[in-house]
Amino acid sequence: MQGSGAYPRLPAAAFAKTQGKPTAGYSAGGSTSGYSAGGFPAPQVPNFVSRLAPPQTSVASGTSPSPFFGGTLACNSCPSAHVAARPVGATVTKSSPCAGTLQTRLPASQSSVAQSRQQQEQLLTELGLAYTGLEGFDEAASVGQVQLGTSMQSQLRNLMEADTPRLLGSPTHLSLNGFSSPKAWACASSSPKARAATARAQELPKPGPEYTGPRLEPPDSPIDLDFAMALVHHFQHHRKVPLPARYLWRLLDEAERVLETRDKDGPVQELKLSQATASNATLRPPRPGPDPQMILVGDLHGQLSDCLWIFYKLGVPSPTNRYLFNGDICDRGENAVEIWALLFAFMGVWPESVHAHRGNHEDRLLNMDFNCGGFYDEVLNKYGRFGSGPMIYEKFARIFAKLPLASAINGQVFVVHGGLSRGPPGSFLRLLRQNRSRTPEVPAASAAASAADLAFVDAMWADPQDTPGSSPNPRGPGLSSFGPDVTEKFLQATGYALVVRSHQVPSNNDGFFVHHNGKLLTVFSASNYCGLSGNQGAVLVLKGDSSVEAVRHWAPPFDRLAEVIIEAPEVADATPASIRKSRQMQRSATAGALETQVQAQASGKERAQRLHKEVLSGAARLVVERKAELFAFWEQCDSIPPRGFINKHDWEEGMKAILGDSLPWKAIGKVLRVKDTVTKDVDYRAFLGRFRVCVVGNGPAGGERWAEELLGRFYGRLLALRGDAGSLEELEGFLGGDDGQVSSDDALEAFRWVLGNYITEDQSRSLLRTLAAHSLPELSTSGRPLGVFEFLARLDICFQHQASMTQNVSSSIAARQSVASPWAKSVLSHLGRLLWTEDSGGSPKAGSSRMLEVFRYFDEDKDGLLERAEFSEAVKRLLGEYARDLPEALAAETASDERVGELVDCVDISGDGLVNYLEFLHAFQPVDRTPGGGLRMDLMEQICTTIWANKASLLRTLQVLEEAECEASMQAPAGRVSQGNLRRTLRSLNASLEAARGGTHGAPLTADQIDILVDHAVFDDSGTLDYPAWLNAFQVIDMCASTEPQSETVVAAGGATAATGGSHRI
Repeated sequence: MQGSGAYPRLPAAAFAKTQGKPTAGYSAGGSTSGYSAGGFPAPQVPNFVSRLAPPQTSVASGTSPSPFFGGTLACNSCPSAHVAARPVGATVTKSSPCAGTLQTRLPASQSSVAQSRQQQEQLLTELGLAYTGLEGFDEAASVGQVQLGTSMQSQLRNLMEADTPRLLGSPTHLSLNGFSSPKAWACASSSPKARAATARAQELPKPGPEYTGPRLEPPDSPIDLDFAMALVHHFQHHRKVPLPARYLWRLLDEAERVLETRDKDGPVQELKLSQATASNATLRPPRPGPDPQMILVGDLHGQLSDCLWIFYKLGVPSPTNRYLFNGDICDRGENAVEIWALLFAFMGVWPESVHAHRGNHEDRLLNMDFNCGGFYDEVLNKYGRFGSGPMIYEKFARIFAKLPLASAINGQVFVVHGGLSRGPPGSFLRLLRQNRSRTPEVPAASAAASAADLAFVDAMWADPQDTPGSSPNPRGPGLSSFGPDVTEKFLQATGYALVVRSHQVPSNNDGFFVHHNGKLLTVFSASNYCGLSGNQGAVLVLKGDSSVEAVRHWAPPFDRLAEVIIEAPEVADATPASIRKSRQMQRSATAGALETQVQAQASGKERAQRLHKEVLSGAARLVVERKAELFAFWEQCDSIPPRGFINKHDWEEGMKAILGDSLPWKAIGKVLRVKDTVTKDVDYRAFLGRFRVCVVGNGPAGGERWAEELLGRFYGRLLALRGDAGSLEELEGFLGGDDGQVSSDDALEAFRWVLGNYITEDQSRSLLRTLAAHSLPELSTSGRPLGVFEFLARLDICFQHQASMTQNVSSSIAARQSVASPWAKSVLSHLGRLLWTEDSGGSPKAGSSRMLEVFRYFDEDKDGLLERAEFSEAVKRLLGEYARDLPEALAAETASDERVGELVDCVDISGDGLVNYLEFLHAFQPVDRTPGGGLRMDLMEQICTTIWANKASLLRTLQVLEEAECEASMQAPAGRVSQGNLRRTLRSLNASLEAARGGTHGAPLTADQIDILVDHAVFDDSGTLDYPAWLNAFQVIDMCASTEPQSETVVAAGGATAATGGSHRI
């Protein structure tokens, strides 16, 4: 350990401007960077630091390779490898005694290994950028959900006032911010909100003897240091054992009391680095000796290991070792509750030892978001979905509303979670201070938002940019980014010297980043964010003399974290300064060695696999919402006549144009494996059909998926007809009677013949309605009979959808398709697309007529069946006829007898050696199953996608609706909704989405489609539905998981299987 400081310092060369170039001498083992050793001369303050970049890749003498950067660790033998923090204005020269070793030439074998490692690191970097970029899209969607939820509740109020008889004593309105009136809640003493305001820890049950963690009895006794340290050690060794609700409630109560007291000074705190007085402490505060310091902690996102590791390296909170957590403790990770418990425990011992800001994830609506939230589910999973769980969540919501929005430390360092405001820089603080009364939700950045609301939003969400001024932020609608001139003007107006914010992983993948000529710092403390980003974590240490020090870290996993001892604060007069310093240096040395070992042992392969899964999931979520736009773009890139195939460049351009050019689509394309393995082009219709939103499981949303399941089972049995039973004549006579049309009565008779007499007439009509739902763009009018072969074509669409979800229906088909060669799959895909699109005008009816015409053409003996020789001849003739429209890899010359024989085996589902019309239709049905000049999305998928994309706003709106009813009935919410209220909620969603579109594109759903959705839901005997389970049933499914083993490994690795078949939930 070099130097006299407690921690190894970053080399002086790191402070020189690198302009994005690598910097040598990086220390992976808990390195620190000094910013200032003197006071901040405000406002004319020189740059604190320049941008820090990761070190260059090399293998030097005396160093070991860094598994994160692929570079070098600091050479401990170099006496000048670390330097002390420099004063403001001091000149630093760029020097590195180890620089000569970086040019060492490697042997060929080592060079190959180094090149392979470099390629792996490059891939991980690209995937990491894709992951963080896709995460940004999720956050943008969450912002839109907040705004949509507000609109939905307003629409719902209007609907209920229009057509709902009002019970005596029920509330007269629902407020726009998602809450009923406080007066109304006062009469609902059993509601989670009411209990959160009035309940006491003594009312909650004592934990049983199976709980061996720390106890606080009686729960109203003072919170002391022994309990706080016992909690630290409990979570260090037993992170999966939650603190019992009784004791957590005591901590939440104490935190709310402290925050209420602080909130009297407003939402912007003035903090001083002076020794605080003790309160409820069994250990008296240290006497003057250790210099007081403030440790600024950035986003943790539920990563408890980072919090505990920071406590180990820098000490737990105490009057002289104070902490300021800069928001975003919630969501993403699994242990946000435990982090809050630790903070509130030390706050209970020494209130001034812990401060916490609000971040954009301290928001009750964002916590409920299914893609970028998680805290809501964390609380309910640990404390129950009924009873204590909702009450504890409401208690956290009350605390969120009292968290400060920003702080000024010593009148020099301004700390805020997001950034600065889009308004005049001089008015930002005034507007921010106007938010004295805050709700658990961050305000929506809508057109109706006040200037104070927008300042609140910017404090939570704003990001820095390199260009001057303010501009829209790609994170979401209504959000902003701010430039260096905004920062400069803000500092000049306020007299502050530095702005510190958090909110995002630094672009250099370090734990901190310097913006705006050294006047703005980003600090991010969740190392290896979500186990995927590979970033360092860091904290900033502010001293009483206004120096700022950045301390990097990489939190070890819990099994290694258990090896260290997190100590209680030391008493100044009981422990000599030399002993304290020695212990501190020993902790630093241990931490550095352990971090180096952990990073060296980190599995790049495991991380790459996880990144593959997350990138695939994120890309799928984007694709399912923008299918129509993507199809329209790629259709313009297709040939004339369209084949349904484009090159990889056109695929990337479409993704950039529709989904944004900020993502590395080339790398994402590799993860999605979009190119055909034979022709190397992209079947864009197959790609768009790969990811679908479906109802999974047998829960309340699908009614056990009875409609599609029965249709699929019906068609599957028709496919299994052998010999003459599957001929055209038999099918037409069986389904169409004398006139060749399938009426409602014909369909009911056929359904009952195949499926049994237990199907009712009403269920038969619902089946036909579902069948019509698979006929876009030509919706059949109610009661209009279908032609037999149009009926069969639509049934095949339903069947292929159901077959991808249920192994019982498709096992024989999947077995045959699994042995099909890539050539056979490509032939069926390309020929099927051409057959369906030629002269069909994009109509399902015309397409099915064309397929029937082709089948009859090659049925030379007119027996309604194709023998193997007839089918083989048909394939060869079609390959020759469409030669100009097919890739060279599918030329007629490639159709050897062996290959055609494999193709026949794949198509002959019944295994009778004959190809009947249903098998022919099924084999050549395009993957998207809807041919023509536009994307003919399956209607049920479109309905499901609408629900899936708006689950967060639906969840909160259904909660508000249930809460309003419970106020009148004096009952506790149970997570259930009636059929009528579900329909009203969906209508409010429809109207809100139509309004959000400006009325130009119309509503996404029709009244009939909403009825279809409600028809498929399962209500209990009381006529109510479990709406959280109903919403959770809508998931994005990868339809190709069964046919792509590598994809299946990636997608299924960390997620649950959606069904017993090959498809997997994303």
